[in-house]
Amino acid sequence: MISQKNFIGYDAIIAEKVSQLQYFQKQEVFDFINFLLSKSSIQNEPTNRKVTFEWEGALKKMFSNISSVELQHNIWEL
Repeated sequence: MISQKNFIGYDAIIAEKVSQLQYFQKQEVFDFINFLLSKSSIQNEPTNRKVTFEWEGALKKMFSNISSVELQHNIWEL
């Protein structure tokens, strides 16, 4: 496991390298940091969500007189 001492070293090294970059490169680093931060919060979400099909048949009454083939043809006409 990495100790807190190593993280402090990384912070200093990263800050030194970033200070040597041009302005537009610093913007890219900033965007990438924000991406990494959002990615870590997404990974912390529970992954045991189940797929539901609650929407299945929701439009059945509305289009009861039209077959699925007719609907496909209507879509192509749009």
